[in-house]
Amino acid sequence: MTVTAADGAEAVAANGTATGAPASSSPWSWQADLGLTLFSRSSTTDGTIKLARAQAIGASVDRRGEHVHVFIRGEVNSWRDQRSDGSSDFVLTFGLGLGLGLHYAGGRLRSSVAAGATLLALPSDVDEAGTFGAFADVRPVAFVWPLAQLAGTRIGLVPLSLTLSIPVVTGIPLVSIQYRTSVFAERDF
Repeated sequence: MTVTAADGAEAVAANGTATGAPASSSPWSWQADLGLTLFSRSSTTDGTIKLARAQAIGASVDRRGEHVHVFIRGEVNSWRDQRSDGSSDFVLTFGLGLGLGLHYAGGRLRSSVAAGATLLALPSDVDEAGTFGAFADVRPVAFVWPLAQLAGTRIGLVPLSLTLSIPVVTGIPLVSIQYRTSVFAERDF
């Protein structure tokens, strides 16, 4: 029996990926992610770069096109700054925004950008809770692995992303620049 390239292409089209993971029949998916900031710079007077200063938990609902995806992203972002007396000032924000993603390499790689509003939920020493600001999230590349045993389920890794969170834009702005590494799980619905 002779197998041609066309036969292989038909098999990939039937399965959705070269690894045999079934293709998704739904254009909708949800995603949950956990991010840890590797390096972060705050708006404190010294402006030094800190390690593991911030964490984030996020969720997204995604509408897939052929290569371009549109999504809504919600995120809880916390970080701490060191006060002059050595104690920590802890901040917690809630963000909600829209994003656009590009999936390529057969769905194994993706890039995305998101932006939206952020609410200061747990205030810093000088800012009041309830102020609104903005955030932006840029993920240049994410690696995605479909799980063959769970159709429509994927896991992934974002090795490095940039998040800019500005929950207070008036007076003295509260700014956090974060370079994150994130892991995520995604499921079609």
